[in-house]
Amino acid sequence: MTAHSQCGAPGGHYLNLGCGRRFSQNPEWTNIDLRSSHDRVMAHDLATGIPFPDGTYDAVYHSNMLEHLDRAAAERLLRECCRVLKPGGLCRVGVPDMEDIARVYLAELEKRAAGGSANRHEWMVIEMIDQMARHEPGGAMAEYIRGHGQADVEFAVERAGNVARQVGARVETPQEPQPLSLRARLGKALRRWLLSDRELRAMQVGLYRTGGEPHLWMYDRCTLGALLKSCGFIDLSVREFNQSAIAGWASHALDADPDGREHAPDTLYMEARKPGSASGSAG
Repeated sequence: MTAHSQCGAPGGHYLNLGCGRRFSQNPEWTNIDLRSSHDRVMAHDLATGIPFPDGTYDAVYHSNMLEHLDRAAAERLLRECCRVLKPGGLCRVGVPDMEDIARVYLAELEKRAAGGSANRHEWMVIEMIDQMARHEPGGAMAEYIRGHGQADVEFAVERAGNVARQVGARVETPQEPQPLSLRARLGKALRRWLLSDRELRAMQVGLYRTGGEPHLWMYDRCTLGALLKSCGFIDLSVREFNQSAIAGWASHALDADPDGREHAPDTLYMEARKPGSASGSAG
């Protein structure tokens, strides 16, 4: 069975990259992630490119994925997005908004310096830095959720939305470690025999840092816009989470939670078009 027959037919449809568990079951959408979490999600490593012909889709969408790639890989992915779009097709990108994070950080810094909340300032430092610097899952975000009261956690959720909720859920209900396979147990024993503690820790950190959770770069509206232009896109615009030139965008609910709230409130949404005849209408 082909990728298209599994996950949505090509042509006149939309492509959702790096979808994780946020995918559309609408047959208009093709959903791709590194690992499939559902029969509507195609498993594919996007580092090898997008596995569809030139000019296949009316729109390509990805949110909170680009920042997990290094700069060279991010450029390659956006060029691939442009390639698989039809002329006039739309690319919608969501990334953590470095400008907004920086502005709120500076505001909370001033408040703290004037005797205000140290905890809100602490969260903004974490929001700005943690996902770029952490060496293990959850990082300082998990420590904050674990160590602060409800009002401070609510501020974190107000800022980071579902990211903070998911971290909080993991803190409240830690996952049981999965039993290791024989191969994994043998590999672990071999590494402990061959490597010093420092070398073993360096390998563990390296595997984690390249495993997809940390942020490898950050963007604001100027740097993301410049990157989109360099990859061949035109007609750039900043959008709200529930606003798009993709027809019927709100009905797809990819940037909104079931209750209608924004899924990731600290996100910058930008759209740009592949040169050619315009496609789609504002939703």
